[in-house]
Amino acid sequence: MRCPILVRPYTGERYEASVAPVTGTTARRKGMECVAIALYRQQAGQSPTFNFGRMLAGFSKSSGNNARLVRLGRRFRGGPVTETLPCHAVGIGPVGSLDGDVISDNWCGHEWSPWSPTANIGGALQSDAIGLYRLRHSGANRLV
Repeated sequence: MRCPILVRPYTGERYEASVAPVTGTTARRKGMECVAIALYRQQAGQSPTFNFGRMLAGFSKSSGNNARLVRLGRRFRGGPVTETLPCHAVGIGPVGSLDGDVISDNWCGHEWSPWSPTANIGGALQSDAIGLYRLRHSGANRLV
């Protein structure tokens, strides 16, 4: 379903949005969002501007919206800014293609560790480790 063109009141710039109804559970919807973002990243060479905490240059993002932030007086609205903020950084592009063998050692252009039972993972990582993970049933040729 296509949405009408939206005009931003601060700058007069024109934007478009596109939505797709997804039936089923929240988990299914989130899975479909992940697929859509992954395909976009493959085509555009970067993440979408309004995902992963990023914002269009000239605007700051709002805080989260939960009872704790409200109670502490830390909920706020984003809006126009003149300075460049970390949220204005361009998203990084994918390292490699989504095509290929999903269980290979270099799928998507990454150097994956050897497959290991999930019970062993915690002891193999440092407490401040950052990275990606993929899961499969033991010995399976596809991801969970």
